[in-house]
Amino acid sequence: DGTEVKDNAGNSIRVYTNLDIVEYARVWTGFDHQPYRGNIELVYRNRIDPMRVNPVGRDVFPKMGLDHTYVGDHYPLCADLPYRPFLKKGSIYRLLASSRKPELQDEDPEEWNDDTLYQTATLTQGGSDSLFAALCGSTSADNNCTFPVKVELQSDLPCHGIECNVDTLRTVEVANGIFYEYIRPPCVYQAFYSNPQTIIRKSGWNYLSCGDPRTQVASSACCSSEGSDPSDRLWMDQYWGETLTLTTAQERCASIGSGICSISRRPSCAVADVGYYCEAENYFWSSDDTCSLWAKIDSNANVAIVHTVSGRTNQDVHPWLRSDSKTFFRVDWDGGDATTVASNCDAYASCQQSDDNVCMCRVTITDTAVFTASPPTRTEVLESLHIGAFDPGASAFSGANEESAWYNADSGFDTGTIFRVVDDNGSVRFRKNVLSMVNLVGTGLSFRNPVHFIHAATPMERDVNYETDAALEHYFKHQNTAPFLTIRLAQRFGISNPSPRYINECANAFRRGTYAYTMGSGKYGDLTALVSCILLDREARDPILDADPSHGAFKEPLIKLMGLMRSLEFQLDSDQPFVELENDVDVKIGQMAHAIPNVFSFFLPEYKPNGPVSFASLTAPEAQVITSPRIIETLNGFGSLVKFGLSPCFGGFKVYTREDNGVCDNFQPGGVNAATMGSLSFTPTDTNSDSAITDELADLLSSGRLPSEKRQIINDVISNEPDVALKVIRATQLILYSPEFHTLGITRLSGLPRPDPPAPVPSTNPYKALVYVLLRGGVDSYNMLAPHTCSQVNGNGDTLLEQYYNERTSLAIESWERSRVIDATDQPCTQFVVHEQLEVVERLYNDGDLAFFANAGVINKPVNKDNYYQETKSQLFSHNSMQEEAQTIDPYEEEPGTGILGRMCDILNRDGYSVAPFAIQDASVSTLGAPGFSVDSTLVSAFGTHDFDDKPVSDAFDAVPPLNLINDPVTMHSSLYGKTWSDRLTKALADNTKIKQALTETNLAVEFDT
Repeated sequence: DGTEVKDNAGNSIRVYTNLDIVEYARVWTGFDHQPYRGNIELVYRNRIDPMRVNPVGRDVFPKMGLDHTYVGDHYPLCADLPYRPFLKKGSIYRLLASSRKPELQDEDPEEWNDDTLYQTATLTQGGSDSLFAALCGSTSADNNCTFPVKVELQSDLPCHGIECNVDTLRTVEVANGIFYEYIRPPCVYQAFYSNPQTIIRKSGWNYLSCGDPRTQVASSACCSSEGSDPSDRLWMDQYWGETLTLTTAQERCASIGSGICSISRRPSCAVADVGYYCEAENYFWSSDDTCSLWAKIDSNANVAIVHTVSGRTNQDVHPWLRSDSKTFFRVDWDGGDATTVASNCDAYASCQQSDDNVCMCRVTITDTAVFTASPPTRTEVLESLHIGAFDPGASAFSGANEESAWYNADSGFDTGTIFRVVDDNGSVRFRKNVLSMVNLVGTGLSFRNPVHFIHAATPMERDVNYETDAALEHYFKHQNTAPFLTIRLAQRFGISNPSPRYINECANAFRRGTYAYTMGSGKYGDLTALVSCILLDREARDPILDADPSHGAFKEPLIKLMGLMRSLEFQLDSDQPFVELENDVDVKIGQMAHAIPNVFSFFLPEYKPNGPVSFASLTAPEAQVITSPRIIETLNGFGSLVKFGLSPCFGGFKVYTREDNGVCDNFQPGGVNAATMGSLSFTPTDTNSDSAITDELADLLSSGRLPSEKRQIINDVISNEPDVALKVIRATQLILYSPEFHTLGITRLSGLPRPDPPAPVPSTNPYKALVYVLLRGGVDSYNMLAPHTCSQVNGNGDTLLEQYYNERTSLAIESWERSRVIDATDQPCTQFVVHEQLEVVERLYNDGDLAFFANAGVINKPVNKDNYYQETKSQLFSHNSMQEEAQTIDPYEEEPGTGILGRMCDILNRDGYSVAPFAIQDASVSTLGAPGFSVDSTLVSAFGTHDFDDKPVSDAFDAVPPLNLINDPVTMHSSLYGKTWSDRLTKALADNTKIKQALTETNLAVEFDT
């Protein structure tokens, strides 16, 4: 229901850690832009088409995701693929047309394209139950094959011809030079396995690795004797690029009286009848049985996979599997602290130092049945069994109860038993009754056997896609996804602080895939069900909730603009093809389509505006962009649209053209004005009654929430207008000032006047200003300022410069980049270096106008990577959180909700100084002081100050008096969002007047460059 989960000590339970982020980052390796093509404006890079993936650039090793679950957990093992999986129900084939090259598997070498000796798997025509018939669409090619683009087998098929002699298929020729690619179902490899067997590339003597004999990862090479006659050695592939299991390879060689070949004795690739067969990077099974698997353990107890082959050097092994491998992954250790082994490697007979001096140990594999007696519950199956299984079929069924079914268990539960359950999201899951553990020989340590999708020796795009889908599925099916999406979408549909009941109801609709029984597909993650719940739940529809001060939200700026134009029937002029707004609409109102300022969107979902909303510990995301300058610009733009049409005049939103020059002064409210693109065409149903005009407009613009006392204020104003068109304009203009237009809630006027803002108190002290510049991006501070000439040493005898190079390695500022050297005193170094691109920083420092606060941060006590989360309150690795930390500087949370500048102002004001904070364009938490005491900050536009309700001399209407009445103080039961709008609007007007006056009356003694 969106409620934060805490442990027994009251600490928040984290969904993910930095370690999870690092692991998941490896899922996204290997992606690249598509090649450049025509019809793209960007010449050097294709950013239009979806990215492609290079399998060789992908990290192929296990990746532990959230909840200590590997990406690939719960998928079946490739070692458990059914016999001839390409003939099983559900098998997928993709049409390649006339190309015989697979698209999702290992690529054919270019030399194969024109090789007349190329062998492919050609299907044999059979009956209606043949693979040929399924792909052709007919039992005979003579009957005109239809060649569907994608074929999924609807039942198990018998084999015909070559299908009976292979373990799997790659591409198949159906008829008339038309090919299909077989897409093997998703499955995973275990990182460690028993009885490893050497596999080696056909064309080379290196890239050795240890294959899992149960998997289809290499081909057969048969040698009949130990003699030197090359004719005794044969490649035995049924088609080029074939892979099969070790058992099938041995059986194939045995059928001709041979055995599989060794590393040093193999068929030749240089004879004429082979052609370019060996050019592919395929592997063959070797008879050498000297392959060993090792687990390499780093100082953080992470593991890397190492393969060794007796009699061969480390350089002969596949680079990713050598003893100096640098790719480690997380494991969950059992039996003790693995760092003890890593740091005392020589104390264990089964362990040794790798080529890069990291401990690696021999391993064994133990597979045990998890459940052996009574049938497990559904929860036990889902929580305890990590290895998935293929559907075993009805013939393997052994029994069932209300929670699960089991297969291959006629003689009791063992490692071959498979359980079938339905998970929390309604999906059917098959799990294998086995726990596979990797044991470090002689250490007493073990860990659960990790799985991965991509084979290190033969990475394929198919498996990269499977892994990517599994990672996304891991995110998508996480228990937090449904409530997270519910909260975010509820905020966008008008409820900034949805209740736990509402969140739970809609999250369940997302999981079930249905709402109110009829809306949605019934599948997990159905957005129709989720959005239906968000829009139709009683919390979204019950009008009585408008009276709840905490219910509702601010409207998004662009929604307000589009809503105004649609509600009052905007029509383009006949000579205008479409609406074209000016380029800086996002600057004026705070939002515009395709103008998102950063990855965090226009406003943060957790934003709490200073005032009644934050006092109630609520959020109001849209309020982040509703600042004083934008309030003035927004209302000016709305007023210009209502009075004159869509134009660039008087703050209007239309794009400016040369034809617009000099026409604004002649504008008339409600008139036919030049340089407009269109206008609001709404006409009230009843034009004879002022109250009817106001009521209809209130219905359209505030959904009827505008209270009666504010309607009466508007009626009093428009009653003095004889012209109906002007009545509509004035009434619309005043409603657009009301909190009921800008927020979703109701305010009730208290009857009390709003006090005038206090005038600034002149100070007799000399003027002084502290300027706080927040650079919103990330900064690598250790490449901005770095040690240069250092003599002091630490306990290890290293100077600060030596420590810098040790920690930064390749990221350090190198000697040839050290051109900007600055002097320092009373520091560990007499000289530091500034990054070569920061000339202005060097100059300001040397002029005495800049100082560095090095090693400054928000950690409230010494911590390390193991205890920082428990010992510090700061969110150290969240960009938006650290931005806020940099503005609050309150790591102990002694004055929550305040900022460093606001607290400084409070102290100075208490000491008799006259100070006040200013912010440019956007609100900043840094300027907030103690509630009830501090002086509110004044927001100044970064683009100049404009008159409110700017208009031509022909428009004599003064909107400010009725605006003030509509936004007078409200009762305590009024909407918190509406109150916030009125407070901000009246302050914006006062600040704008004050700033305009100050700028008008001030003469600059110094002329600044612009």
